Amino acid sequence: MAPSDSSNELMTTDVVCLVMIDQDNQILATQRAKDKQLGLLWEFPGGKIDHSETADVALRREIQEELGLKLGQLTKHPAVTHRYDFGTIQLTPFITRVETHPEISHLHAHEAAQWIALKDWDQLHWTPADVPIIEKLLQTEVIT
Repeated sequence: MAPSDSSNELMTTDVVCLVMIDQDNQILATQRAKDKQLGLLWEFPGGKIDHSETADVALRREIQEELGLKLGQLTKHPAVTHRYDFGTIQLTPFITRVETHPEISHLHAHEAAQWIALKDWDQLHWTPADVPIIEKLLQTEVIT
């Protein structure tokens, strides 16, 4: 009998996400592709940090690849760690404020994108790792 490999249980994947907020406190939500893990759940767009990247650089790359958007000023917020049955992620959110909704040139890796009032966030079925970020946003004076 081979020893069990518990290295996957110890691995944490570093991930970044973008919390884009407009002046009416609407947030940009993206729906995961149906053929991916957590398919069709809603999330803040983003992705994995490559080995040689900083979190900021990774987020800018991911958003350019996934949505065709170039990002301006970003504010880093505390990371959230969430354990899924397929692995653990450490999700670092970056917030950016926009006056108008940018035109998304393409959706690569997502089924849909939509703006939703932050207060109505629970109308969508979010990935579990994103929920603590939303809850924190609802508590902060910056957003209200």
